[in-house]
Amino acid sequence: MSESLLETSTESAISAAIASTPTSTTKPTTSTSSTSPTIEPTITPFVQPPSCANLFTTITTSGLIYGNITAATLPLVLSNTADPLFSACQQPGWDRGGAGKHRRSFWFSPAVCPSAWTAYDVLADSKSKTSSAYCCSPGYTHGWPPIQSMSRVPGYNSRDFACYRVLADSEDNKTLAAQAEEEGPGDVVMVVDSTTTITTVTSTLNSIQMFTAGVQMHQPYQIAWQSSDVPFMSPRPPPRVCSGDAIPSWAPGDENSGFYYCNEPQNDLKGLEGVMWFVMVGLPLIAIAAMGCCVWCCCASRRHRRLDKEEARVRREDREVVRAI
Repeated sequence: MSESLLETSTESAISAAIASTPTSTTKPTTSTSSTSPTIEPTITPFVQPPSCANLFTTITTSGLIYGNITAATLPLVLSNTADPLFSACQQPGWDRGGAGKHRRSFWFSPAVCPSAWTAYDVLADSKSKTSSAYCCSPGYTHGWPPIQSMSRVPGYNSRDFACYRVLADSEDNKTLAAQAEEEGPGDVVMVVDSTTTITTVTSTLNSIQMFTAGVQMHQPYQIAWQSSDVPFMSPRPPPRVCSGDAIPSWAPGDENSGFYYCNEPQNDLKGLEGVMWFVMVGLPLIAIAAMGCCVWCCCASRRHRRLDKEEARVRREDREVVRAI
């Protein structure tokens, strides 16, 4: 795609994706340390100013198509972190990260997603009573973009997910872009610029189609909260998240999002728990009790027989004494 065409489509797409009005952000009081970073709390939605809509930059990278030695140019539209306004457009504390495994930017706790953003992969941990989610701005999806390697993207590594969307410049390319999203990361579909015609390249494994488009990305906000934080959060997260089962996406006020399914076997196991205890504990106890009863009955029977024999012997001796007299 030519630079002017990509910039035109990018500006129009970005403007439609991020539209909001300023508002205040309420934060709970937290303690900070001068020796280690802290995760910033935000319990009401942060709203980006309208001036933040165009803080993107276009770069190109290259890679090899899977199964083929053909090189492809990949245009990416990324957040322009070098822009002086970038920090002011982010939620306060975006660059403070956190301690331990959370030592990275865009971490907030306790927190909710920015206004109009969507929460993805909402996950609860019953042991720590902590829930977490990833937040993406409107029009973006959380996951691996349809590119060959995230490690080729500045600011990302091969394990990182991103908030992304595919920008296509024709209806045919939009169809192919949707196909690329379904294929997922590291697969055979590759995004190339408009200088490459739509064609089919045969690799050693299968055939692929290349399309003219671009990928727009930004870093997701990563949020976490404790169950005790929920009464103070606005909007409140989904009321119940099954431990170990992630909600794919949740947008406050959207009735079509936030659906989740607990694993039914968990409920079945609860019903079978009593049966398992009976089999593992009850039956052995019953068997031991039965054996004890048998032993007691046997001993009592033998004792009664001994007493009967002793009583019969005494009676015989008494009769013999009487006869002798």
